[in-house]
Amino acid sequence: MKKATQESAVAVTNVFWDINMCPVPEGYDPRLVRPSLERLLEKNGYHGPLTVTAFGKLADVPIDMLRGVFSSGINLLLVFNGTSDIWDIIDTDENPSPANFMVISDPKVCPDITGILLLTKYNPLQLFPYDSIETLLAEGAIVAETAVPVLWDCLVCCRDPPGRSFRTFEEHLSSEEHHELLLLESQYCPSEPPVPPVHNLTRPVKVPLLESKSGSCMIEDWDSLKSKGNTIVFWDINSCPVPPDYDASMVGPCIKLFLKKAGYSGPLSIIAVGVLTVVPYIFLSKVFSSGITLHNVPYGPSDILDFVYYISCQNGPPLNIM
Repeated sequence: MKKATQESAVAVTNVFWDINMCPVPEGYDPRLVRPSLERLLEKNGYHGPLTVTAFGKLADVPIDMLRGVFSSGINLLLVFNGTSDIWDIIDTDENPSPANFMVISDPKVCPDITGILLLTKYNPLQLFPYDSIETLLAEGAIVAETAVPVLWDCLVCCRDPPGRSFRTFEEHLSSEEHHELLLLESQYCPSEPPVPPVHNLTRPVKVPLLESKSGSCMIEDWDSLKSKGNTIVFWDINSCPVPPDYDASMVGPCIKLFLKKAGYSGPLSIIAVGVLTVVPYIFLSKVFSSGITLHNVPYGPSDILDFVYYISCQNGPPLNIM
């Protein structure tokens, strides 16, 4: 693990532990996981607030193991697919950058996550560091009482608010409602794991409105709006990818030149929208370097209209949209 910088040393750290893929090895106390992680992070200079979440198909995990994990200050999160749901729980909206992220799971699940987090100004802490957590637990941490507040939640049932006691977790895990929703989802999900849905990995840039001195929006005429107004370009990077043999870093400058020739000279924001995990990292890196904001949506083109509407309401009128 890389040593902490002055900024990352005090930043929030989130650890997501795939408890199905990387279970507590036989003979180890599950209450050792959190103190072992704390020891590892402190050893490398990370002293900021720490949140650890064990996620997975928790009905497949021994209840005594879950009880020990929960009592040690680790949150529990029930998901439907298991490992592939990692994209559904890394929610950077809750932790603006700078923030540190660490995932304990199978590296093959989402190989590009490190690059995407780096592009969006987050600090990935050696993601997927262990094939099993035995290496971590063998470093000699001790079980200690913790006052860390913990919670449990269920993405299958979309509970709100999350639960706070292990008793209610056990009740929910065996509840008829939970089992019915599991069955319902299994009927609509494909036999193979879906392309992992993802959350927003960047916050869209909120373009300042063109305002009069009184503070209200001002449209002198459409020609004025065209030449002076804010313009937002939404680019569906999945449906309209960078063609082979073209330099992805030229997309931003080419769009700017096109708009300038058409008479649009006001403030400009370009947002590449789509399922970024299926776009090669080298392309994302070049696109980002050209001044284009990256924004993930769960299901690609089908979500773009809602996203355009949301951003348009946040930023205008007056507003030019492409």
